[in-house]
Amino acid sequence: MYRGFLARTPQAIQRSVCRTSQYSRGSLHIRAFTMAQPTPTVTRIDFRKVGLPEYGNANCYASIIDNAFTAAECHKLLADTEREYEWQLAGINKNGDGQQHMDVGYRNSGRILRDDPDCAAYLLDRIKPFIKELALLDSTDPETAAVLGRSFRGTKTKRKYKLTRLNERLRFLKYSEGQFFRREYF
Repeated sequence: MYRGFLARTPQAIQRSVCRTSQYSRGSLHIRAFTMAQPTPTVTRIDFRKVGLPEYGNANCYASIIDNAFTAAECHKLLADTEREYEWQLAGINKNGDGQQHMDVGYRNSGRILRDDPDCAAYLLDRIKPFIKELALLDSTDPETAAVLGRSFRGTKTKRKYKLTRLNERLRFLKYSEGQFFRREYF
């Protein structure tokens, strides 16, 4: 199932107004002197238009949030992560058994897994204004079927889901020249 949001930093930071960004929560402290950035924008992915029609037919949901973070904030987050963790070869859950398997013919890239609820809260605080449609989901509403996923479609059980946190297992991916994540596996 393909669902979620991807937050990207601006390609070029506007050189107009300087500001200092600060965020503290628990053990996480981010302070970055940055130039003003363009206004964040949200674009919902149309899977049919990007060459992934199998996801469009499944009513899957994903959006990109451009300019959610400044380049300085991204560099600080990455530097803090690399200071505490090492890049490892990214595995895959090939057999559905929850175990990571190495298959560089399918996935050849670096990855850091960082379990950090404070950092996940920081990320959610930043993107929350742009994901209001995810704040409260009603399983009986057909419009939310794409967000809830296949297991909730057509259910007669009335459930409401409130967004309270992001998954604290953060994944940092790095693709060097020649590395890849193959789209089709089976």
